[in-house]
Amino acid sequence: MKNALLFTTLLMLGCNVSGIASWMMPGSDSCNVVVINDTEEQNGIFITGTSGQKAAVDIPIASDIQMTITGIKVTLSSMNPPTYVHFRFYNDTLTNPEEPGEIPQEIPGAVMFDVTATEIDTFVVVGYEPMHQFYVRNLTITLPEPIILKGNLVQGHYWMGVIADANAWATTAHFDTGAGVVGESVAMGSDNFEWFQMINIEGLYEITAECSSFVSVREPSPLEAISIYPNPARDYISVIENSFYTVKKAELYNLSGQKVREYTSDFKTLSLSELEDGVYMLSIFDSNNNVINRKIVRASR
Repeated sequence: MKNALLFTTLLMLGCNVSGIASWMMPGSDSCNVVVINDTEEQNGIFITGTSGQKAAVDIPIASDIQMTITGIKVTLSSMNPPTYVHFRFYNDTLTNPEEPGEIPQEIPGAVMFDVTATEIDTFVVVGYEPMHQFYVRNLTITLPEPIILKGNLVQGHYWMGVIADANAWATTAHFDTGAGVVGESVAMGSDNFEWFQMINIEGLYEITAECSSFVSVREPSPLEAISIYPNPARDYISVIENSFYTVKKAELYNLSGQKVREYTSDFKTLSLSELEDGVYMLSIFDSNNNVINRKIVRASR
């Protein structure tokens, strides 16, 4: 099913796109991300439609890093210029493999926040897709304020989705090598099917950002804040908090993003009884509603 969706999507928007990506990890203050198209051919995945199509790119981040995003450019396709471009940020979760031995994929999980008070500053037409008569535009977006991403609130990745009245998000297309992919491949989802990765291709975007470590101010990382055991677990797990972190509540999600349990007390004995075996995401909230996400494995045998 997923392969068919991938083939259909690529066929509908053409192929033969190359991309160049750069990812500058914080040796200095800059941690910009750039993914661009380096050919005249155009490709993309739909982000609007009757089925609620959506797409998201991942932003890798270490647990002790804070990223401050001050500028975003995205490359979108449509006949008329889009009138708005908003952003949705998700945490990270794993797919539930359909076949034995299949490796779970990193995909968008729960929605963390939206950035909607944006404006389209300028755009440049960078291509044309004749099948749908789409112009491909690189859009510079003005943010209402810097976007702050803290690495200790996610498990190695944020996911950024685009909400716009454009039709498609332009992508790279090094299908064999995956050149241009930053972190994980772009993810696609809709109202009719779960998120999955479009292997070896990436959405075209640019982020201007600065990264800083918060080790110097002793802001704890998730590994320092709490301990969870046993994991894998059969009947229960225990959340042990350190002196600088007080647990307010915990929520357990399956790999479809559905909340299956909520815990508000007795965090040393969180019941897993009657749950199916598999991988879950435990979101642990402190008194300030900061969240730490941990992958939990339930194994009854």
